Formats: sequence, structure tokens, C-alpha cells
Amino acid sequence: MRDRMGALAAFLVTAGAVSFGLYSCTHPLPPLGQNFADGSYRSSECGTLTLRKGSAKFGQQTVTYEIERRKGDIAIITPHLLGVVEDSSGCHVVYDASSFPLYISLGRNNPPAAIILPGISNQFVYKFVRQ
Repeated sequence: MRDRMGALAAFLVTAGAVSFGLYSCTHPLPPLGQNFADGSYRSSECGTLTLRKGSAKFGQQTVTYEIERRKGDIAIITPHLLGVVEDSSGCHVVYDASSFPLYISLGRNNPPAAIILPGISNQFVYKFVRQ
């Protein structure tokens, strides 16, 4: 009797996993639009980062980005590194075209509540809150 119950339980778990896998493959999540994260994000120390239809604007610079759905969140990715640097004039957002790209998490909220950017010359992270 115990062997039959174990076999039945294994069959049900396997059938459930296969059903979930088939459903996930045939019903993928809809793609995210380029305007998903549109808005202004402000850090009290580092200024404002504005996202509009695939372009990130900070200071006098504008950089393109793509939005991707990842396993645990939604993120933007720029062609190269986007981060924060601190110098004698304070901290500000910079784009390093000589460096690698980096995923920037938008979290799970819809619309995103904040953006977290890494520090380039230190191990800090900087939070830009949606206005």
C-alpha cells in the first residue's frame, strides 16, 4: 500500500511539473514596452535620472537602454556601464563607454518605485526614487 501511494505521489508531482512547463511555454509573459519605466528618478545627493521611451537622460548626456524581464525582476541594460561617481563636486551619474554593460534593476513594482545604480569608484549603491 505504501509503495502505491509513493508511486501515485511521484506521478502527480511529475504530471504537475510537465503541465506547468507546457503552460509556461505556450503562454509566455507579454513583452514590456519601452515606456514601462518612463519617469524622473531623483537622488537627493546625485541629481535626477530621466527615462523616456528607451533613453536615459542625466545632466547633458543621453544614453539608450533596453528593458528586459529577468527571473526575479525587471531591469534596464545600457550598451555600456551606467553608474555613479563621487568627486570633489559631489556625486553624479556617469556613462563609461569603455566599460561593460550592467543590468540595472527596476524591482518588481509596476511602475518602478526606484532605480539602484552602482558606485563606480566605490562599493556603494545609490537609490534614485521615482518623482
